[in-house]
This record gives sequence, C-alpha cells and structure tokens, in this order.
Amino acid sequence: MNKRVLIFGIVIIIVILGALASCNSNSPEPDSEPPLPIKELPVTEDGLIELNIPEILLGGKTAEEFYNSYSANTEYQNLVTGLIVNSDGSITMLLSPKNLEEYKQRIYYYSQFDKSFDVTSIKEVIFHDEYLVKITVLVDSSLYAQNGFEKQMCNSLLAANAGMYQVMSGVPPDEWRTTITIKDSLTSEIVSENEFPCKDMYRVY
Repeated sequence: MNKRVLIFGIVIIIVILGALASCNSNSPEPDSEPPLPIKELPVTEDGLIELNIPEILLGGKTAEEFYNSYSANTEYQNLVTGLIVNSDGSITMLLSPKNLEEYKQRIYYYSQFDKSFDVTSIKEVIFHDEYLVKITVLVDSSLYAQNGFEKQMCNSLLAANAGMYQVMSGVPPDEWRTTITIKDSLTSEIVSENEFPCKDMYRVY
C-alpha cells in the first residue's frame, strides 16, 4: 500500500473518532431514574374517581384509624364522597373530579411548610418537578437538629404528602417515590437525604 494513502487513511480515522467523541460529550446524559408511570384513574358508574391509598401513605395509622380520623374531620368530609377500609390495610377513596383537584391543591400548598405553618427551623420547601419526586428543604440546621417534630414534617410527613399527591395524579400505589434532601439554608451543606418509600418511613428522625 502506498505510504501516503496509509497516512491519509489514519488521519481520516482519527478525525472520525474525534467527531464521535465530540458528539458523545455534547449529548445530554440520560436521566438516572425513569419517569413516573402515569395511568388513567378509574371512574365509577357514578362518575367518582376511585383511588387506592396504600397503608404506607396513611401517616402511620391503620386503615381503621385513618377512616375514623377522616370521619371526624368536617373539612375532608366535604371533599371525600366515600372511604372504604380494605382487608389488605389500604383505603379506597371516592372523590368527584373537582374535589380531587381541590385535594391535590391542598396537599401541594400544605407541603410548603414555610408558607402554611408556623415553623422555626424550616426556611423553604422546594419542589423540583410537578409530581414532587425530588424535594429540597432548606433549614436552619442548628434549630432543625433540636426540633424532632419539624424533622418528622420534613421527612415522613412530606414523603406521605408527595406519595398521596402522586397517587392522586395517576401513579400506581406501589410505584410512587420521592427523594427528600435537607440542606442548611446558609451553607447549602446537606444535612440528610432520604429516599421514600421505605420500611421505617415513620421512624423518629
């Protein structure tokens, strides 16, 4: 083979490899997590949305305890048309489409603890996506370390709210998930990071 042709061929290969490497470096990295599966919510013959709420989203209560607490709450009686206790520990919730959206809006608002509650250590709750899959909570870390109730709010309560919101948005009850990162509001240092659901979701944080 002619030496000049051989050198030209090697140069072409190097150029092609360089172009491929450049394309790969400029390509966006694929998401590390798959998107949430969103499915159409079942509707009864009466036009009510039928939701199955798993036991892990009942705030640490049994289905019976959850049912009793709702029965005693006039505000939620006006939203929820019916509650059914299931043998597997879950709850079936029946709502009109309008009330479903109202319920979701309340969850979204009340999950922003810095706006909806009188808290001392929680400075801001940040939702990074529409389904509350990634949440960052900015806190005064010194006050946060001493406040067990607000720790619970930022972890198990916030996770349960996110899971409920997702199920109400069409995520299958066994496929909801959220990651909650707690950061110091001044230094941005990570105080904790927890993935939910987990078996000890309602432990003392």
